[in-house]
Amino acid sequence: MRLPTLMILLTATVALAGCNEGSGTPGPKGEPGIAGPPGPPGKDGVGGTSLRSVTSNSCSANGCPTACEADETLVSAICMGSASAKFSDTLSVDNGVMTARCGPSFSSIALTCAKK
Repeated sequence: MRLPTLMILLTATVALAGCNEGSGTPGPKGEPGIAGPPGPPGKDGVGGTSLRSVTSNSCSANGCPTACEADETLVSAICMGSASAKFSDTLSVDNGVMTARCGPSFSSIALTCAKK
């Protein structure tokens, strides 16, 4: 590389080195966003939570079939035993309501339900 070309590259590198340091003045503040409507009240009439937990401890007797309410959607179903836990892989739908079950080796099931 020739010396004049090297000098130009070196000068450009030094000149641009401080460009990303934030030494300039900040720009104007952006417009605030628009807030959405408040969520519906919870089942107890207070707050806006849309998640609910449901548990059953009858797995060894009947597989603990458990479902969410008709106005809810099943988000997760976890089968719990004394030494392990897994997502339920036994799901059925009847009249639009999904029911989760666990095998007899599990002691309980925990569902998470969300408002539709």
